[in-house]
Amino acid sequence: MILPSMLPWARADFSTPCLPAPPSVPAPAACKDVRLGSGRHSLTAPDWRHAFRRKAIEFRGAPRSRASTTGQREDSERWRALSLPEKLLQPVQLVVAIWLLLLLPAGLASSPRRICGGFALGSLPFEYLIFFSVGTLPRAWRYGRYAKPPDSSAKPGTRRSDFALFLLCVLIAHATAAFSFVSGHQIRPWDGILRAVRLSAIVLTALAAWHLGRNYDRVAASSELVTTGPYKLVRHPIYLSYLLLFAGSLLYLQSFLSSVILLAAATVFYSRRIPAEEEILRQTFGERWDAFCTSTPARLLPLLY
Repeated sequence: MILPSMLPWARADFSTPCLPAPPSVPAPAACKDVRLGSGRHSLTAPDWRHAFRRKAIEFRGAPRSRASTTGQREDSERWRALSLPEKLLQPVQLVVAIWLLLLLPAGLASSPRRICGGFALGSLPFEYLIFFSVGTLPRAWRYGRYAKPPDSSAKPGTRRSDFALFLLCVLIAHATAAFSFVSGHQIRPWDGILRAVRLSAIVLTALAAWHLGRNYDRVAASSELVTTGPYKLVRHPIYLSYLLLFAGSLLYLQSFLSSVILLAAATVFYSRRIPAEEEILRQTFGERWDAFCTSTPARLLPLLY
Protein backbone atom coordinates (compact mmCIF):
# COMPACT_ATOMS: atom_id res chain seq x y z
CA MET A 1 0.00 0.00 0.00
CA ILE A 2 1.33 3.44 -0.96
CA LEU A 3 0.85 5.99 1.76
CA PRO A 4 0.48 9.69 0.98
CA SER A 5 3.73 10.41 2.82
CA MET A 6 5.59 8.41 0.16
CA LEU A 7 4.60 10.88 -2.57
CA PRO A 8 7.55 13.12 -3.57
CA TRP A 9 5.53 16.35 -3.43
CA ALA A 10 3.91 15.66 -0.02
CA ARG A 11 5.16 16.20 3.48
CA ALA A 12 3.84 14.89 6.77
CA ASP A 13 2.48 16.81 9.72
CA PHE A 14 1.62 14.93 12.91
CA SER A 15 -0.05 17.82 14.72
CA THR A 16 -3.66 17.33 13.51
CA PRO A 17 -5.95 14.49 14.67
CA CYS A 18 -7.26 12.30 11.87
CA LEU A 19 -10.55 10.56 11.22
CA PRO A 20 -10.98 7.09 12.72
CA ALA A 21 -10.06 4.26 10.38
CA PRO A 22 -12.63 1.65 9.28
CA PRO A 23 -12.85 -1.46 11.49
CA SER A 24 -11.24 -3.67 8.84
CA VAL A 25 -8.20 -1.42 8.48
CA PRO A 26 -5.85 -0.96 11.42
CA ALA A 27 -5.53 2.67 12.46
CA PRO A 28 -2.09 4.20 11.86
CA ALA A 29 0.08 5.07 14.80
CA ALA A 30 -0.09 8.74 13.95
CA CYS A 31 -2.20 10.88 11.69
CA LYS A 32 -0.68 12.36 8.59
CA ASP A 33 -1.78 15.47 6.73
CA VAL A 34 -0.94 15.73 3.07
CA ARG A 35 0.23 19.20 2.14
CA LEU A 36 1.36 20.57 -1.17
CA GLY A 37 4.89 21.74 -1.57
CA SER A 38 3.77 25.38 -1.41
CA GLY A 39 2.54 24.80 2.14
CA ARG A 40 -0.66 26.77 1.47
CA HIS A 41 -3.23 23.96 1.33
CA SER A 42 -3.78 21.14 3.81
CA LEU A 43 -5.72 17.97 3.06
CA THR A 44 -6.30 14.93 5.27
CA ALA A 45 -4.99 11.53 4.25
CA PRO A 46 -8.24 10.18 2.76
CA ASP A 47 -8.34 13.23 0.45
CA TRP A 48 -4.88 12.86 -1.05
CA ARG A 49 -6.46 12.33 -4.49
CA HIS A 50 -7.82 15.89 -4.33
CA ALA A 51 -4.35 17.11 -3.48
CA PHE A 52 -2.95 15.27 -6.49
CA ARG A 53 -5.56 16.84 -8.80
CA ARG A 54 -4.84 20.28 -7.38
CA LYS A 55 -1.12 19.75 -7.87
CA ALA A 56 -1.78 18.82 -11.50
CA ILE A 57 -3.77 22.04 -11.95
CA GLU A 58 -0.92 24.10 -10.50
CA PHE A 59 1.60 22.26 -12.67
CA ARG A 60 -0.36 23.27 -15.77
CA GLY A 61 0.00 26.87 -14.74
CA ALA A 62 -3.50 27.72 -13.52
CA PRO A 63 -3.51 30.35 -10.74
CA ARG A 64 -4.19 28.91 -7.31
CA SER A 65 -6.89 31.48 -6.69
CA ARG A 66 -8.89 30.03 -9.59
CA ALA A 67 -8.18 26.34 -9.13
CA SER A 68 -11.46 25.64 -7.33
CA THR A 69 -14.68 24.94 -9.17
CA THR A 70 -16.28 28.00 -7.58
CA GLY A 71 -13.58 30.24 -8.97
CA GLN A 72 -13.90 28.66 -12.39
CA ARG A 73 -17.66 29.16 -12.35
CA GLU A 74 -17.33 32.82 -11.37
CA ASP A 75 -14.63 33.25 -14.00
CA SER A 76 -16.81 31.76 -16.76
CA GLU A 77 -19.61 34.11 -15.80
CA ARG A 78 -17.31 37.11 -16.13
CA TRP A 79 -15.60 36.14 -19.37
CA ARG A 80 -17.09 35.04 -22.67
CA ALA A 81 -14.96 33.56 -25.45
CA LEU A 82 -15.21 35.15 -28.86
CA SER A 83 -16.72 33.18 -31.69
CA LEU A 84 -14.87 32.88 -34.99
CA PRO A 85 -16.93 35.63 -36.72
CA GLU A 86 -16.29 37.93 -33.76
CA LYS A 87 -12.56 37.25 -33.95
CA LEU A 88 -12.54 38.05 -37.64
CA LEU A 89 -14.56 41.20 -37.00
CA GLN A 90 -11.95 42.62 -34.60
CA PRO A 91 -9.30 43.56 -37.24
CA VAL A 92 -12.06 44.82 -39.56
CA GLN A 93 -13.18 47.25 -36.85
CA LEU A 94 -9.60 48.47 -36.41
CA VAL A 95 -9.21 49.10 -40.14
CA VAL A 96 -12.49 51.05 -40.25
CA ALA A 97 -11.43 53.18 -37.27
CA ILE A 98 -8.06 53.99 -38.84
CA TRP A 99 -9.81 54.81 -42.10
CA LEU A 100 -12.03 57.33 -40.29
CA LEU A 101 -9.13 58.81 -38.32
CA LEU A 102 -6.54 59.19 -41.06
CA LEU A 103 -7.20 57.70 -44.48
CA LEU A 104 -10.54 59.33 -45.27
CA PRO A 105 -9.42 62.89 -44.41
CA ALA A 106 -6.20 62.36 -46.35
CA GLY A 107 -8.17 61.14 -49.36
CA LEU A 108 -10.52 64.12 -49.26
CA ALA A 109 -7.53 66.49 -49.24
CA SER A 110 -5.93 64.76 -52.24
CA SER A 111 -6.39 65.81 -55.84
CA PRO A 112 -8.46 64.21 -57.21
CA ARG A 113 -10.45 63.43 -54.10
CA ARG A 114 -10.65 59.82 -53.01
CA ILE A 115 -12.22 57.89 -50.17
CA CYS A 116 -8.79 56.65 -49.08
CA GLY A 117 -5.58 58.60 -48.79
CA GLY A 118 -3.42 55.63 -49.69
CA PHE A 119 0.23 56.31 -48.97
CA ALA A 120 -0.23 60.08 -48.65
CA LEU A 121 0.47 59.80 -44.90
CA GLY A 122 3.45 57.50 -45.29
CA SER A 123 3.70 54.68 -42.78
CA LEU A 124 1.48 56.38 -40.17
CA PRO A 125 -1.71 54.34 -40.83
CA PHE A 126 0.27 51.09 -40.63
CA GLU A 127 1.82 52.20 -37.34
CA TYR A 128 -1.65 52.84 -35.92
CA LEU A 129 -2.80 49.42 -37.10
CA ILE A 130 0.15 47.73 -35.39
CA PHE A 131 -0.33 49.75 -32.20
CA PHE A 132 -3.97 48.84 -31.71
CA SER A 133 -3.45 45.26 -32.92
CA VAL A 134 -0.75 44.33 -30.41
CA GLY A 135 -2.70 45.89 -27.56
CA THR A 136 -6.19 44.48 -28.19
CA LEU A 137 -6.29 41.61 -30.68
CA PRO A 138 -4.16 39.02 -28.79
CA ARG A 139 -6.05 39.68 -25.54
CA ALA A 140 -9.46 39.49 -27.24
CA TRP A 141 -8.63 36.32 -29.17
CA ARG A 142 -7.13 34.54 -26.18
CA TYR A 143 -9.41 35.64 -23.33
CA GLY A 144 -12.56 36.86 -25.06
CA ARG A 145 -14.53 39.79 -23.73
CA TYR A 146 -16.34 40.59 -20.54
CA ALA A 147 -19.90 39.32 -20.61
CA LYS A 148 -21.06 40.92 -17.35
CA PRO A 149 -18.45 43.30 -15.93
CA PRO A 150 -18.93 44.11 -12.24
CA ASP A 151 -20.05 47.59 -11.31
CA SER A 152 -16.75 48.39 -9.60
CA SER A 153 -14.72 47.72 -12.73
CA ALA A 154 -16.95 48.99 -15.55
CA LYS A 155 -14.96 51.92 -16.91
CA PRO A 156 -14.65 53.72 -13.56
CA GLY A 157 -14.45 57.46 -13.15
CA THR A 158 -15.93 58.51 -16.49
CA ARG A 159 -19.43 58.89 -17.79
CA ARG A 160 -20.32 57.72 -21.25
CA SER A 161 -20.70 61.33 -22.32
CA ASP A 162 -17.13 62.06 -21.18
CA PHE A 163 -15.77 59.09 -23.09
CA ALA A 164 -17.78 59.99 -26.20
CA LEU A 165 -16.51 63.58 -26.04
CA PHE A 166 -12.94 62.35 -25.75
CA LEU A 167 -13.36 60.09 -28.79
CA LEU A 168 -14.89 62.98 -30.72
CA CYS A 169 -11.86 65.16 -29.92
CA VAL A 170 -9.54 62.37 -31.05
CA LEU A 171 -11.44 62.06 -34.33
CA ILE A 172 -11.51 65.81 -35.00
CA ALA A 173 -7.84 66.26 -34.14
CA HIS A 174 -6.66 63.44 -36.40
CA ALA A 175 -8.98 64.35 -39.27
CA THR A 176 -7.92 68.01 -39.20
CA ALA A 177 -4.25 67.12 -39.00
CA ALA A 178 -4.42 64.55 -41.82
CA PHE A 179 -6.32 66.94 -44.09
CA SER A 180 -3.88 69.82 -43.59
CA PHE A 181 -0.88 67.49 -43.88
CA VAL A 182 -1.79 66.26 -47.35
CA SER A 183 -2.62 69.81 -48.47
CA GLY A 184 0.93 71.04 -47.89
CA HIS A 185 3.59 68.77 -46.38
CA GLN A 186 7.24 69.59 -45.97
CA ILE A 187 9.75 66.98 -44.86
CA ARG A 188 11.56 68.06 -41.73
CA PRO A 189 14.72 66.67 -40.14
CA TRP A 190 12.97 65.70 -36.90
CA ASP A 191 10.35 63.50 -38.59
CA GLY A 192 12.53 60.49 -37.81
CA ILE A 193 12.53 61.39 -34.11
CA LEU A 194 8.73 61.56 -34.10
CA ARG A 195 8.58 58.17 -35.81
CA ALA A 196 10.80 56.79 -33.04
CA VAL A 197 8.34 58.20 -30.48
CA ARG A 198 5.47 56.36 -32.17
CA LEU A 199 7.45 53.12 -32.31
CA SER A 200 8.23 53.44 -28.59
CA ALA A 201 4.47 53.76 -27.99
CA ILE A 202 3.92 50.49 -29.87
CA VAL A 203 6.55 48.69 -27.79
CA LEU A 204 5.17 50.13 -24.54
CA THR A 205 1.57 49.10 -25.17
CA ALA A 206 2.66 45.63 -26.30
CA LEU A 207 4.67 45.07 -23.11
CA ALA A 208 1.89 46.41 -20.89
CA ALA A 209 -0.74 44.21 -22.58
CA TRP A 210 1.50 41.14 -22.29
CA HIS A 211 2.09 41.67 -18.57
CA LEU A 212 -1.59 42.38 -17.87
CA GLY A 213 -2.95 39.35 -19.74
CA ARG A 214 -6.67 38.96 -19.17
CA ASN A 215 -6.72 41.87 -16.71
CA TYR A 216 -6.30 44.30 -19.61
CA ASP A 217 -8.95 47.03 -19.53
CA ARG A 218 -10.70 45.86 -16.34
CA VAL A 219 -10.08 45.68 -12.60
CA ALA A 220 -11.20 42.31 -11.26
CA ALA A 221 -11.32 41.56 -7.56
CA SER A 222 -9.59 38.19 -8.04
CA SER A 223 -6.81 39.56 -10.23
CA GLU A 224 -3.18 39.77 -9.26
CA LEU A 225 -1.61 43.18 -8.93
CA VAL A 226 0.77 43.61 -11.87
CA THR A 227 3.98 45.41 -10.92
CA THR A 228 6.44 44.04 -13.48
CA GLY A 229 7.66 45.22 -16.85
CA PRO A 230 6.64 48.79 -17.78
CA TYR A 231 4.69 49.04 -14.51
CA LYS A 232 8.02 49.54 -12.76
CA LEU A 233 8.32 52.82 -14.68
CA VAL A 234 4.78 54.26 -14.40
CA ARG A 235 1.52 53.00 -12.92
CA HIS A 236 -0.46 53.52 -16.14
CA PRO A 237 1.82 52.66 -19.07
CA ILE A 238 -1.04 52.00 -21.51
CA TYR A 239 -2.32 55.55 -21.12
CA LEU A 240 1.24 56.80 -21.59
CA SER A 241 1.53 54.81 -24.82
CA TYR A 242 -1.63 56.49 -26.16
CA LEU A 243 -0.21 59.91 -25.39
CA LEU A 244 3.08 59.07 -27.08
CA LEU A 245 1.29 57.78 -30.17
CA PHE A 246 -1.01 60.79 -30.48
CA ALA A 247 1.70 63.35 -29.77
CA GLY A 248 4.15 61.76 -32.19
CA SER A 249 1.49 61.54 -34.88
CA LEU A 250 0.00 65.03 -34.64
CA LEU A 251 3.40 66.71 -34.47
CA TYR A 252 4.45 64.66 -37.49
CA LEU A 253 1.32 65.89 -39.29
CA GLN A 254 2.39 69.47 -38.50
CA SER A 255 -0.87 70.46 -36.85
CA PHE A 256 -0.38 72.62 -33.76
CA LEU A 257 -4.12 73.24 -33.34
CA SER A 258 -4.91 69.51 -33.36
CA SER A 259 -2.19 68.88 -30.81
CA VAL A 260 -3.65 71.50 -28.46
CA ILE A 261 -7.19 70.11 -28.85
CA LEU A 262 -6.10 66.56 -28.09
CA LEU A 263 -3.85 67.62 -25.20
CA ALA A 264 -6.74 69.47 -23.55
CA ALA A 265 -9.15 66.56 -24.06
CA ALA A 266 -6.65 64.02 -22.71
CA THR A 267 -5.89 66.18 -19.67
CA VAL A 268 -9.57 66.44 -18.72
CA PHE A 269 -10.35 62.78 -19.44
CA TYR A 270 -7.38 61.16 -17.71
CA SER A 271 -7.47 63.54 -14.73
CA ARG A 272 -10.85 61.98 -13.90
CA ARG A 273 -10.19 58.44 -15.01
CA ILE A 274 -6.86 57.74 -13.32
CA PRO A 275 -7.78 58.74 -9.72
CA ALA A 276 -11.02 56.76 -9.94
CA GLU A 277 -9.19 53.65 -11.15
CA GLU A 278 -6.55 53.97 -8.45
CA GLU A 279 -9.22 54.22 -5.77
CA ILE A 280 -10.67 50.90 -6.95
CA LEU A 281 -7.21 49.35 -6.95
CA ARG A 282 -6.59 50.64 -3.44
CA GLN A 283 -9.84 49.09 -2.21
CA THR A 284 -9.02 45.82 -3.97
CA PHE A 285 -5.37 45.33 -3.03
CA GLY A 286 -4.98 47.48 0.09
CA GLU A 287 -1.44 47.58 1.42
CA ARG A 288 -0.02 45.96 -1.71
CA TRP A 289 -1.30 48.88 -3.78
CA ASP A 290 0.16 51.41 -1.31
CA ALA A 291 3.52 49.66 -1.50
CA PHE A 292 3.35 49.70 -5.29
CA CYS A 293 2.62 53.45 -5.27
CA THR A 294 5.65 53.96 -3.06
CA SER A 295 7.96 51.97 -5.34
CA THR A 296 6.44 53.50 -8.53
CA PRO A 297 5.49 57.10 -7.68
CA ALA A 298 4.82 58.23 -11.27
CA ARG A 299 1.26 57.82 -12.46
CA LEU A 300 1.68 58.72 -16.11
CA LEU A 301 4.86 60.72 -16.74
CA PRO A 302 8.11 59.83 -14.95
CA LEU A 303 9.33 62.64 -12.65
CA LEU A 304 6.35 64.83 -13.63
CA TYR A 305 3.01 63.19 -12.79
